[in-house]
Amino acid sequence: MGGEAREVARFTASPGWFPLAWSADGRYLLFPRKMSPDDTKRNLWRVSADGGTPEKLDLEIVRIDAISPHPDGKRIAFGGSME
Repeated sequence: MGGEAREVARFTASPGWFPLAWSADGRYLLFPRKMSPDDTKRNLWRVSADGGTPEKLDLEIVRIDAISPHPDGKRIAFGGSME
């Protein structure tokens, strides 16, 4: 919503795309990430919009295709696969 672009985190991503979403309060970016290249599952992570160290959240899933935080900030809808 205006302003200059800035880097909040940098990491190596696997080929292809992955979904990003803003948290309901706009303070975090949410994204899936593998713990290591050999993992088949991904975890949901967040990083502050101000930058800093990404934090792993308590959600493990095989594939995340879409992330949609609920406006109440307590729930997240996502599309993907548990297997």
